[in-house]
Amino acid sequence: MTLVVPPALMTIGDNDVRDYLGLGYLAAVLRRRGHTADIVDSAFSGLDYDDCVKMVLGTDPAVVGLTGPYVIDLVSSVGVARRLRRAGFRGPILVGGQAASHSWENVLKSSPEVDAVCVGEGETTLPDLIEAHAASGRIEPASGFAVREGDRFIFSPAPPLVALDDLPFPVRDNVETDGEPSTYAREGREGASLPYPIEGSRGCPYACSYCSVQSFFRTAPGPAWRGRSPENVLEEITYLQSRWGAKGFMFCDDNFLGSGQKGRERVVKLAGLLSELRPAIQFIFECRVTEVDPDVFGLLKRAGLAQTALGVESGIAGMLDRFNKRATVADNVRALEVFHELGIRVHPNFMFCDPDTTVADMEELLVFLTRTRIHRTPNGLSTVFHNRLGLFAGTSSYAHYQAQGTTKPWRFEFLSPEEQRICDQLDGVRDYEFSDPEFGLFYSILQQRINRLLSADGDLKGLASPDERRRWSSTLGSAGFRLLETLVRTAREGRPLKSAEGELDAIVDRVMADLPQVQTTADKTAGESQCSR
Repeated sequence: MTLVVPPALMTIGDNDVRDYLGLGYLAAVLRRRGHTADIVDSAFSGLDYDDCVKMVLGTDPAVVGLTGPYVIDLVSSVGVARRLRRAGFRGPILVGGQAASHSWENVLKSSPEVDAVCVGEGETTLPDLIEAHAASGRIEPASGFAVREGDRFIFSPAPPLVALDDLPFPVRDNVETDGEPSTYAREGREGASLPYPIEGSRGCPYACSYCSVQSFFRTAPGPAWRGRSPENVLEEITYLQSRWGAKGFMFCDDNFLGSGQKGRERVVKLAGLLSELRPAIQFIFECRVTEVDPDVFGLLKRAGLAQTALGVESGIAGMLDRFNKRATVADNVRALEVFHELGIRVHPNFMFCDPDTTVADMEELLVFLTRTRIHRTPNGLSTVFHNRLGLFAGTSSYAHYQAQGTTKPWRFEFLSPEEQRICDQLDGVRDYEFSDPEFGLFYSILQQRINRLLSADGDLKGLASPDERRRWSSTLGSAGFRLLETLVRTAREGRPLKSAEGELDAIVDRVMADLPQVQTTADKTAGESQCSR
């Protein structure tokens, strides 16, 4: 079998390219069962469609499996499947991942090139499917898969979820590249600190309305969140250290800490084990604000915690309620204060708005930003002012607004016409009109100026040193704050929002005039729409 990461449709830099651990686990399980499992990672290798297809066919696969964890990955995977068929491949083509799992019926309906979709985790189900195919020559209904049978689609529920300690460590073919050194090896020699991805847990015990994680892991019987034992995690880290000299690690968990007393005890034990490796390692992870305990995070910092992606999501109480966050604005503020006091870097996950955001909500957002200053963190401009809620299949937000009839297809400016048609057919993400028309105008006016600043921010990546980048990132975030502040003041005074456009442009112009060598290129894209989360 050949497992495939499809070509990246969004521009990514070297530091954004990582192993897809899902395929690494699948390959490890297949190899343990005695099968040959190749991995073609187009994103890691910088392959386009043609090169990807050529490399896949060069492995002479009996079965091809494509990953679609995110909507854009799924669009690209369908594009690869179509090109494989055109190139003459006649074996089964499978697709899996979160986005594929939540849109499996649309995948099979719109893409006859795809024979089956893995719904949920594949470690216990994929080997059985391909062994049955080897015996019969057909893809037949199997646990954990949705398959095409004539004009019908048949989905068979998956068996219970596997205990994570029972899985082999994921293979890391990108690290073991023969011939030319891998990205990890090259970066290591040059003194960079590109972290190795690692999985400490799967799932999440919470049910935020915008998130599809819990519904993905609920496709099979088992707990909503599972953690590997601290000893098992330590064993993999020490293996990566001894095998490749790994020093930095990025936990890819959706919720690193879990919840409750058991989650706390597990993390405290893990911190103790990792502390024995200090100062040889550093690590980063993602967590909820309600799980931020200063004592626990003090231990984690001593164990090597360098940065946390924190699920702040909003500084507006109404949005947090609609998100079913089970967290308050005060919780957000308290968590950010803990990280500031401990000196741990924070990347706040944040959404500027959702379909029901109003102009009045912007007053509350200004108060939150004034207190926390998260807009001045690295990439604060895009994190705070540009990300907005996307309605993804498998989430309760998607179902809620679909039922209201207020959604529309999401348009990605970087997709080709064919790719956008695939995206529309898959219907894995939806856009919307704002319920408050005045906020729709507010958002449009603000984003025109934010986009100019974002374009300048993109140019700076190739022109500035890391220290300069951090300084200018803070400057751009502050400019975004002044834009928001100006529009809020205009609304508060009862003036038409468009009357503020001259003042808004002046704010942007002043910032652009100070930025090094970016004014011309940034202005070329003034007013262009940008995609968001």
